[in-house]
Amino acid sequence: MALLYRLLSLQKIVQPVYFYINAVFGLHAVLVMSLYGTTWLLSGSWLAGILSAAFYIFNKVDTTRVEFTIALRESWAFPFWYMQMFLLTVFFHPNLHRNLKMATVPLLCVCTFCFTLTWQFAQFALLLQAMALFGCAVLDVIPAQKIRQVWLIQAGSLLAVCVCQFFNRMVLCSLVLSFIPSAMIIITFKERVFTRRGLPWQFTGLVLNITMVMISMVLLNKYVIKRPQLAYHTISAAVFGCLAVSTLRFKYLWTPHMCVLAAAGVADHETWKILLKKLHVDLSESKALPSTLEELNLLKEFHDPDTVQLMEWIKKETPRSAAFTGSMQLMAGVKLCTGRPITNHPHYEDRDLRNRTKQLYQIYGRRHPQEVHAILRAHSTSYIIVENSICYERGHKVGCRLRDLVDMTNHHLTNEDQQEAICKQGKLLKSISFLGGV
Repeated sequence: MALLYRLLSLQKIVQPVYFYINAVFGLHAVLVMSLYGTTWLLSGSWLAGILSAAFYIFNKVDTTRVEFTIALRESWAFPFWYMQMFLLTVFFHPNLHRNLKMATVPLLCVCTFCFTLTWQFAQFALLLQAMALFGCAVLDVIPAQKIRQVWLIQAGSLLAVCVCQFFNRMVLCSLVLSFIPSAMIIITFKERVFTRRGLPWQFTGLVLNITMVMISMVLLNKYVIKRPQLAYHTISAAVFGCLAVSTLRFKYLWTPHMCVLAAAGVADHETWKILLKKLHVDLSESKALPSTLEELNLLKEFHDPDTVQLMEWIKKETPRSAAFTGSMQLMAGVKLCTGRPITNHPHYEDRDLRNRTKQLYQIYGRRHPQEVHAILRAHSTSYIIVENSICYERGHKVGCRLRDLVDMTNHHLTNEDQQEAICKQGKLLKSISFLGGV
């Protein structure tokens, strides 16, 4: 996006921060369009697409965090994920035209690459997707050739991201890159050995049990075997739902899947024969529409005068070469609003960046000020920004706060009983009474 901002000569038309915000919300508009298209393809009804978009909007608290935290990596990544989901729905169509297939594959590569590049947890989402595809291949719901192509796209995207991130070892060591070759070997073994030479009798009981369990899950929908796209989305939603139970951020990846399946299920021709379509939709709208209209009438305004004052002070009072140290979320705002160098960049993660952040976060630990000063100088820090929300945090229990994690890493705090006894040790924050140069 920064490259587009410079190439299109938008510097004189719009400020970088507004271009950033507009780009994020524009991508989320594409996300809703992708949900609409996916549901339309699954159900065969454009009304179902509208219904899935309405579900997404009515449940925006559980589907997205973009309205109150724009500067998140997932705000960039999720639109590409759901564009990929739409393209996979097209790609898995049983009667896909050859020309349409040739156009779909490059777009799949681009969306998968952008999703992997912009989100540090993309490798886990791709792992779950690869596992769902493996289940579809085992059940012969989707042709194995198409699934192999998707796996190769996933692996190629991860390797390309590894190169773009200066050969990030975390990407090379991801589980999905280990799973894909294993899955391809198993599928090939299944095709060439089991189907051609027969199943060895020793494995008959094991394979039969596993197959029966997976078939029972897929046959929850009567016609799912006849519709490969629906089979893939059903299995994917189940897998992501299990992960959403344990990890909050993956809830925002799973809930839009459920919006699509709910709308497709309601709009299915067989379902309409059982349920009263008009009554169901009217009841949903009568319950959700008033609150949505009330929210649309609310004019919200960003109000954080302390942060605005800080950014203005940095732009006016500090040189352009001054480097800043602080929490990663605040450094993202400093970089975006002021253009000043920052010592711990929040764009992507690898082992070296994590170690650097661990060292720089010693400003919140019980370390002697001279030791912290030496660390900051080693990273060419000019200024540090200390946040009261971290220094005096009371929202989490002892052991879960940032300053406690730093102290436990330094072996200055091991449990609640020792907290009061050790708190007399030196701490840089107690020596700071104003924001100044290092």
